Amino acid sequence: FEPVRKNMGYTRIYAEKMDLSKAVPSGDLSSTNYCLANPGYEYLIYQPASDTVFSVNLEKGKYKYEWFNPESGQVKESGKMKAVKGSTLFKAPFIGDAVLYLKH
Repeated sequence: FEPVRKNMGYTRIYAEKMDLSKAVPSGDLSSTNYCLANPGYEYLIYQPASDTVFSVNLEKGKYKYEWFNPESGQVKESGKMKAVKGSTLFKAPFIGDAVLYLKH
């Protein structure tokens, strides 16, 4: 039960960060097919166990980003980035399942 409890806790962390009243499942915005988004404002993307590059269809703007490792329960990297409108490529800074959180 411990892994389930931990992952429910991680889910809660991002549920509290995001404005869930405006976020909708948007699998078509990411090549991973796992994306919860309020396009142009917030994106939460899940990348299943892989070290491959994936794309996210973003609106133009400046975003804060955060890479979360669900295996360790830690934010592994965060920062700021600029995006042009359209497909933007990402690769997690670690191996395994990854969560990318972007906020405008």
